[in-house]
Amino acid sequence: MSSHPKPSFGFLLLLLSVQLLILCLSTDALPPPTVCIVGSGIGGSSVAHFLRHYFRPTPSQPNPPNIEIFERRSVVGGRMATVTIGGDTFEAGASILHPKNYHARNYSKLLGLKVKPPPSSEDDDSMSLGIWDGKKFVFKTLEVESKFPWVQKIVYYFNSFQMFFRYGFSLSKMNNFVESTVDSFLKYYESP
Repeated sequence: MSSHPKPSFGFLLLLLSVQLLILCLSTDALPPPTVCIVGSGIGGSSVAHFLRHYFRPTPSQPNPPNIEIFERRSVVGGRMATVTIGGDTFEAGASILHPKNYHARNYSKLLGLKVKPPPSSEDDDSMSLGIWDGKKFVFKTLEVESKFPWVQKIVYYFNSFQMFFRYGFSLSKMNNFVESTVDSFLKYYESP
């Protein structure tokens, strides 16, 4: 029988600790994760911006994530982009941000975008409305330009009567639905 000394438990624990320490010191930090964003409209571009903005390095993750944006068009902006046709520039889609969409408004300010104020109630009286079915107008309000405010009021009341006669209370119900939806949306801004 050979008389080799048996290693003590303390020696084995020390050996294991040294091996773990060497393994930890030789391992680099984790590679940064890749975040894929589909679309570069206001949603996708703001997600990319705020991922970079709010990234805080940690010992295990010192580098910001790799951000890859997949956009089918060659421009950033999505439905907020503009197109130029015949020398005139037009908005390509959503041109209005709801005044109570604070995140989108603040992001627009951060980017230095010009924000037009919503129309005043005086402008609402002269506003025209049309409903297009893809081939023709199925409904169109009367539009009269006049310097006299009383003429604009008459046209406004005529259009209101015409819309009520055609659509009844459904426009009022839709307006109530939109208001309740906006109220629900505003709960996102409340502190938890």
